[in-house]
Order: sequence, then structure tokens, then C-alpha cells
Amino acid sequence: MRIVIWMNQPSHYQTAFFRELSGRAGITLAVCYATELPQQRRALGWTDAGQEKFAQTFLSRGNWFTTVVRTAWRERRSVHLVNGVWSVPSFVLASWLLWIFRAPLFFHSEAPNPALERRGLIGGIKRWVGRLMVNRSRGIFVIGRKAGSYYRSIGVTAEKIFKFAYFVSPVPAASARSDDDNFQIIYVGQFVERKGVSPLIGAVALLRQEGIPAILRLVGAGPLAQQYRSEAAAFGIKDFVAIEGAVRPEEIPARFAAADVAVLTSHFDGWGLTMNEALHAGKPVVVTANCGVEELVRHRPEWGAVVSRCEAHEIAEALAKIHRQRDRFVVDPAEVEAVIGCAAMTDHFLACVEWSRNPTTARPEPRWSIAQPANPVPATRGANLDGHGFRPPAKVG
Repeated sequence: MRIVIWMNQPSHYQTAFFRELSGRAGITLAVCYATELPQQRRALGWTDAGQEKFAQTFLSRGNWFTTVVRTAWRERRSVHLVNGVWSVPSFVLASWLLWIFRAPLFFHSEAPNPALERRGLIGGIKRWVGRLMVNRSRGIFVIGRKAGSYYRSIGVTAEKIFKFAYFVSPVPAASARSDDDNFQIIYVGQFVERKGVSPLIGAVALLRQEGIPAILRLVGAGPLAQQYRSEAAAFGIKDFVAIEGAVRPEEIPARFAAADVAVLTSHFDGWGLTMNEALHAGKPVVVTANCGVEELVRHRPEWGAVVSRCEAHEIAEALAKIHRQRDRFVVDPAEVEAVIGCAAMTDHFLACVEWSRNPTTARPEPRWSIAQPANPVPATRGANLDGHGFRPPAKVG
């Protein structure tokens, strides 16, 4: 089988998938990138694509129109996976050409950010085109439960939707948790409004007020770093909030290994790959229901907690529960690898491709959706260590 993947830009986690896929017997892989790695991602420690065993093409390095047409015709008998449905214009052209050439075509997509979703006539046209494109393809690999719900809502038929996720290859951590009594909380990612870091800082203030020795480490880059420092100072916890710069992807596992819990309190995240990295390091996680990874945590309640909203008191309740019941929140990295590691998810991808050719067998499902508990371990709403409930954190002065 020859597979061509159309990817918007290089990324370390997608590269892990590509390496695993290209290493499988009988698979030949080629990746067509729309652009080079943007500066925003470099600021977070990402690196440009290097030499790989699979072929790599960059549309931004030449006449993209000609390259797309030639590639679509030359690879018309290959299996194609297109990242996104509308987001990259050159990929929209590629998708239509591949449909005309009757190539076996799949899509790969997150749910759109609700804050950026188009409304009115343009939004209606976008959804109509998306429904048409996906229903005429072999199917779409949706990142998280919300993406599946979105594509069903615009009219994509159920048999075209395959559950999928972002995933990584685990990297052995060079450091481990220290023996101090502090409750180490870590966030890794962008310092932007969408990530909901400000409510997380407020949650740490609440934990400190309740006598929980919480320490927060913020690892990343973005325009709100100084705002976070000011907020920590306003809550009187500036000595307990460490704001660090971005690190290279290979350094992130060590950061997680040194913590007690990892947090992703985003207002929206298609998935939230850093939570996979934390789980691979054996750490429980707290995520909002706005993140695609929440589905994984709901089906593995011992791996962490899901909060309904990005609000300080709910985040504090979930963190306090994990602090009180550490023996209940135990993450086995070997199990994480078996459920959502590169090998397991690549097996799932290939099984879905094969099922699209021969749907007489059972429909493939990822391991986290098979015979797992349906409910999360909830954060105890309205109850702290004293049974009085967390209130909005008080600012100093």
C-alpha cells in the first residue's frame, strides 16, 4: 500500500505517526506539506522537518498549483489522507482532483473552534461543501468526540466517521518527582487567552488558601506571560508560580515527570497533545470538557478528571481531589502506550483503511472506546477539604 498524507506543516507528533507508519511492512509513505514550520511554533521549541525515510514535499517551495495537480494525478492509485477539510486552499484543490480521479481519499480533522466558526451564508456554504466532500470520500478521521459531533451535525453519514486522536511516541524522562511535600502542578503550551491559564492561576490561589501546598509551573511562550506574573502577584502567590520559557519537545517528558499533575484548562482545544505526554510520563491530568482529550480521560477515570468549565473553583476542586486521593489516580505508562501509543493508533488507522475497502468485518474502534467506564471521576462540586466549597480567589490588597 502506498499512502500520501497532505499535512499543513511539520510537527513532532505527526512525524512520530509518519515514522511508525512508514516502518510497517508493505507500506510506502509520502508526505506533502503545505508550508514550512511557522515562527509561532518555533517559539514553542518545535523544529523544522529533518531527513526522514519517507518522502517529503513542500508546496511553499515552488508552484503549489502545478505540484498539487501533478501529485494528484501521479498518486491517483495511492491512499490519501488530507489534513483538514477547508483550512488549506491547496488541499481543497487536491481533494477535488483526487475525487475526480477516483483515488481512495480520507480526511483528518479536529472540530472547528466555535469562536471562529463562520455563520450566515458563508458558513452555510462551507458546511454544504464539507458535507459533500466528506460523504464522497472514504471517510474522515475525527480528533475527539466534539469533532465527530460536528461532522454528524453538518450531515456527514455515520459510516464515514472514524474516531481518532493525536498521539506521540513516549520519550524516557531524564528526571523524576522530588521528595518535597509540595503539590506540583504543570501546564505546558501557549500563553494565550484560549488556553485558560488565568483561571488556573486563580485555582492555585484557592488551593493555597485551603492549605494545599500547590506550586504551579507554566512552561511555554506567548504574549500573556507578563499578565500571568501580575495575576500571581495580585493573588499573593507570585512565589508559588514559576513562569518558564518554551523547551524543545524532547525535554517536555522530564518536565512532566517532575510534577504531580498536568493541567490543560483550555476554552477550546481540538485534542491537547501535552496531556498524552503527561500520561506517558505516568502523571494524572485535569482537562476541561472543551478539549478533545477529555474523552480519553472520561473512559480512564484513574487517569485524571474532567471539569465542565474553565473556572477557577472547578479546576481547584478537581486538583484538590487528586491531591487528597493520590492512590486513586494512578497512571501506568505501559497501559497508556497500549491504549493511545503510536503503534496502537497506527494499527487503528490501518484497520480503518482496510475496513473502508471491505466493511464486512466489525467496524474498528480505538481501544479507549471499547468496554470502558462511561463516566469520569467527577470533581466534587461545592466541597473542599472543609466541606464549604471553593469561592472565587481573593486578590491581595
